[in-house]
Amino acid sequence: MPADVVNDVTWGGLTLKQCVGLDYNSNAQVVRGRTSGGPASSAIYGLSADQRKTIRSADIAGIIAGVSLQAGLDVTAGSIVVPFHKRSQGGVYQSGSAHWQMSAANGLLIPTEFSASKNDEAVICSLEAMIRSTDGKTNPVTESTGNAATVAAFNAQYAFGPVTINGAQVPGCVGWTVRTGIVVSVNVGRDGGIYATHIFIDEQNPEIELQFEDFDESENFTTAFDEMTAAEVFAYKRDPGGTYVADNVAEHVKFSFTDGIITKDSLGGQNRDTGQYTLKLHGQTLAATATSTILGA
Repeated sequence: MPADVVNDVTWGGLTLKQCVGLDYNSNAQVVRGRTSGGPASSAIYGLSADQRKTIRSADIAGIIAGVSLQAGLDVTAGSIVVPFHKRSQGGVYQSGSAHWQMSAANGLLIPTEFSASKNDEAVICSLEAMIRSTDGKTNPVTESTGNAATVAAFNAQYAFGPVTINGAQVPGCVGWTVRTGIVVSVNVGRDGGIYATHIFIDEQNPEIELQFEDFDESENFTTAFDEMTAAEVFAYKRDPGGTYVADNVAEHVKFSFTDGIITKDSLGGQNRDTGQYTLKLHGQTLAATATSTILGA
C-alpha cells in the first residue's frame, strides 16, 4: 500500500520549508430534508464548507520574512500547493510523476503562534490557511495524483532562548509561546454560495505567554497587572556541526513588544515536580526579526 509524507508547501511566492505537520479540514456541514414530522432523512444536501489547512513549520526565519504578523499573506489567482511525497517500497521516495497534492488559487495564510520549550529540537510556527472560492459555488480545492516530485529544501533551525521584560532578563524561563492574535471572519453563504468567498481580519490581539521555574523572580510581578514598557523573546539559531551561532552574530530571531500590560496567569506545583508560574504579556504591536543578536550582545 502506498504511503505519503509531508513536503514543502507553496503559498503564492512563498515556500514553506521544514514542514513538520499538515492537516486539512473541510468543515463541511450538511442539511437533512424530512417529511412532515418524520424522524428519518428523506434527502441530504451539502450546506457549506469552510475549508482550512493547518501547517506547522520549523522555518521560522522564512515565515517571518514572508508572512506579515499583522495581516498574514493573501494569495489571489495564484498558486497554492500542498504536496506529499510518495514513499517507495524498500527505499525513500518514488521518482517521477507519482505524487499526490492538494491545490487552490485563492486564500489567506495566517501565522497563529510560535512556540518552544527547553530541550525542544526546534521552534515551531503554526499557521492557518483559509481557502476562498471565486463564486461561492465552485469548490476551490482540487486534488491530483501523478504529480512530479519536488525536492524539499532546508533553511535553518532555531531553538528556545531567553526573555527580557522592561529591559532586564527574567531568569528561569522554561517555555514561551508567541501568539499573533489575528482574528478573522470568513464569509460563507453570500449569494447562496456553499464555499467561502471573502475573508476579513477583524482584530489583532498579540500576546506572549511565558513559563518560569524560579519563584524568586515571581515576586517582581504583582498578582494582577503590571505595566510593560518593553519585552523581548529570543530564539537561538543553531550552528551546523556545533551548538548555537555566537550570541553577538546578528542571525538569531527576536520577537518584541514596545508597550502593553503584564498579567500573572497562574502559579503552582504538584508533589515533587518543579513548580511553575506563567506570565502573559499583552502587547499592541508584535514585531519580529531574524537578524538579531542575543540579549544585545
